Amino acid sequence: MLSALLAACTSTVTGAASPATGPAATASPSQLDGALLTLDDLPAGWTAQPDRARASGLSDAFAACLGSPREPEDRLEVAISYFSDASGNTVFSSISRYRSQERLEADVALFADVRAPACFSEALIGVLDVTPLPRGVSAGTPDVTVSPGGGGDPGDVVAVVTADIPMTTATDELTDVMQYVFVAGRSTQAVVGFSSLDAELPPELRHRAVDAVAERIADL
Repeated sequence: MLSALLAACTSTVTGAASPATGPAATASPSQLDGALLTLDDLPAGWTAQPDRARASGLSDAFAACLGSPREPEDRLEVAISYFSDASGNTVFSSISRYRSQERLEADVALFADVRAPACFSEALIGVLDVTPLPRGVSAGTPDVTVSPGGGGDPGDVVAVVTADIPMTTATDELTDVMQYVFVAGRSTQAVVGFSSLDAELPPELRHRAVDAVAERIADL
């Protein structure tokens, strides 16, 4: 399904977290893996997939558009988990550890910028331009909504980004609905993402997935 293809190409959206209080933690790679979304966090009918996610440059392009370019060494490690169901819907999680709390605080501020929706859309277009879509399928301009969060404690949601991507085939006009939920940590940030065609995944599934990752990242 198209939603699975796009999610695999955009799921390493990293670079947003919250100004967490207290000293920065130094989560190890094994700790990052342990905080990821698992099959036990999802209802029946979902299947774990190999790591199909690859660095898409999405978050870097978003930051650069807003005048806050990142250095390669800003992000030290990243862990990813990826799931799909029989309809081609996808859910993923990524958790990254960063070099400094200051970098995270700068990233959080980006979501409150009035240019954030346009810049995220522009970054998504860049990903779509290099994504091998199925033959006969074309993608339109993403309609992006950015909702900054107000949390300042580890485990708080600091932003939700929703992108509706119009897709056209020879016979249909569809919308790939993608949602990225950014969760704060101490020197870490998590993204829980969802992708489906024409409608958002059920709220109970999304809340369950986000709550599971948020609880774990708060302990890192």
